[in-house]
Amino acid sequence: MWTRTTEDRLLLWREQREQISTLNKAEAIAEATKYWCQAPIASQYLSADLIKDWPDPWELLQDNCYDDISITLMTVFTLVFARTDCDEFKIKMLVDESGEEFHTAWFADGKYIINYEYGDVVSSDKLPSNMRLKYEYNYTDLKINNYK
Repeated sequence: MWTRTTEDRLLLWREQREQISTLNKAEAIAEATKYWCQAPIASQYLSADLIKDWPDPWELLQDNCYDDISITLMTVFTLVFARTDCDEFKIKMLVDESGEEFHTAWFADGKYIINYEYGDVVSSDKLPSNMRLKYEYNYTDLKINNYK
């Protein structure tokens, strides 16, 4: 997918959304996570504190440049556009005691967390207690209604 034209990437993304729309929620989250973790990782592309500058999903696909924030975003967009039961989410930028940042998305109040362990879905009870919240964004902050 990643080496294809923008038009092909758009078509493949639509196919992926259609495929996960029939799965149960846990399976859909796991499949979307696996799908976006295949994207080639680039150097830092988006800034966690500049949400107003974040591109929409079609711009991200056109730019075809993916860092940990844009992978989290595209996974969220995939799930929200494919399913009505994934509208309740939070994107949380967490920092551990060593200063490492984690750009995660939380569904079902932390029952499903993506992008903490790359390619896997974990729950909030698996996170270390030393994590500090740096930024938090939701459906409204991302202006998803503008895209649906």
